[in-house]
Amino acid sequence: LLQEALDLEDRGNLYEAINIYQILISEDPTNLLYLYNHALLLISQNNFKKAIYLIEGSSANYSQSFEINFCLGFSYRQIGEIDSALAIYLKTEKLHQKSTQLDGEIGIIYKEKKNYEKSLFYFNKVIKANPNWALAYDAIGEIYSDQGKYKNAINFFDKAIELDPKYAAAYNNKGAILKKILNYENAIIEFDKAITLNSLLSDKSCATDFFISYEDADSSIIRPSKYNQKVELTTSTLDDVLNKFT
Repeated sequence: LLQEALDLEDRGNLYEAINIYQILISEDPTNLLYLYNHALLLISQNNFKKAIYLIEGSSANYSQSFEINFCLGFSYRQIGEIDSALAIYLKTEKLHQKSTQLDGEIGIIYKEKKNYEKSLFYFNKVIKANPNWALAYDAIGEIYSDQGKYKNAINFFDKAIELDPKYAAAYNNKGAILKKILNYENAIIEFDKAITLNSLLSDKSCATDFFISYEDADSSIIRPSKYNQKVELTTSTLDDVLNKFT
């Protein structure tokens, strides 16, 4: 049945795959791989509340699983429960100290909570691990913008654009600052670039603003082996599901 579920995933028959995982979990409720794969499918369909219900209602011992706890925190953030997400992420951080993905998520939440000092700490960790990650520079630019440090903010937006010339949000954020300082002519130029790029982007039903690219992340992000249901989950992460949001 596991292979059948994986084959259905590959063919895009996600609802049928979910049904099979439900059967598999009913037969082996403590299997972490079944729980992980099922949760990823729910997240890929933006069914975050169902993913939370699935994980928290599971009889599997997932307390030491970085991946499953990450799924849980990610789902809580997507439904706006950032305090719950942060608590889970900080606990998960102890399981996997070096994770660019996790640092980015924590940085996002602290930014939303306007705890800029801690947010900068985590985003700087991201840049140290991956100096070519445009979205981290954009996030830091947003922090400086919120603090009124417009020159610093523009520098970070420019760096994000240098690294990813098609990153529409950075143009938009830069345009917003130029508008604030009454530089309307250049603001219009930046907004026009953002609109042009955004019209070419695929629709994103889920605003996972940080998880657009993990190509140069600090660790490879892979799914567990399709052919070994006993595979350990400690070295695998979440790129497959995160890529579905881009």
